[in-house]
Amino acid sequence: NEGNGKDEIAQMGITFNHMLGRIQNSFELQKSFVSNASHELRTPLTSITGQLEVALMSEKSQKEYKSILISVLEDINNLNRLTNGLLNLAQADMGLSKVQIKKVRLDELLWKTRSYMLKRNPEFKIDIEITDFPEDESKLIIMGSEQLLQTAIINIIDNACKFSRNNKVNITFRIKNEYIEILFTDNGIGISPEEMKKLNQPFYRAENAKEFPGHGLGLTLVYKIVSLYNGQVIINSKINEFTTVIMRFA
Repeated sequence: NEGNGKDEIAQMGITFNHMLGRIQNSFELQKSFVSNASHELRTPLTSITGQLEVALMSEKSQKEYKSILISVLEDINNLNRLTNGLLNLAQADMGLSKVQIKKVRLDELLWKTRSYMLKRNPEFKIDIEITDFPEDESKLIIMGSEQLLQTAIINIIDNACKFSRNNKVNITFRIKNEYIEILFTDNGIGISPEEMKKLNQPFYRAENAKEFPGHGLGLTLVYKIVSLYNGQVIINSKINEFTTVIMRFA
């Protein structure tokens, strides 16, 4: 009971109730995460098991066996992507004390990641524009984990190209007096204002995104990684027109 809400005892009660609310919310998020992770892992495993059981039931032609193997390989690749996403999420949850911290020059990391993504996905179109380039190049550097920061950039580019009508993302890198911003803009399916509030939740996928492959871990990971460096993730979007994801580092 928070009493009259004015005196010291009431203030202590209010603070205590807020703390309990946050703990309760943490337990609910953890329970939801475990449930969703179990479901996502079970789906490809069940599919693989079923296909192999069918393959063993009777003799089949070489063409039929090849078709089954291709399908099983797709499920295994899907399982690998999910496992890697969960491992990256766990690494981000460990915080800065568990990862290797060094000087990371963000513009160089951006070009490096672009090359990696184009080798992995030749159909992607990734344009980079650098504006307000500083005379002092130290302003391009932050202290962080290159691996985690690259993972965040990969996830944003992958989403942007996947949801864009022409597999294209426009990236703008700019330096302001007080912060660095990287903007990723696509011309894809967009995100509704109601769903925008839930994008940092693990396994959450917007309704119009469910026809595309994925597990709903990418943006969750981006939020976690950027927050490690006291950065911000800002998203602007309009349904069926565009989405812009901004990574901002002070």
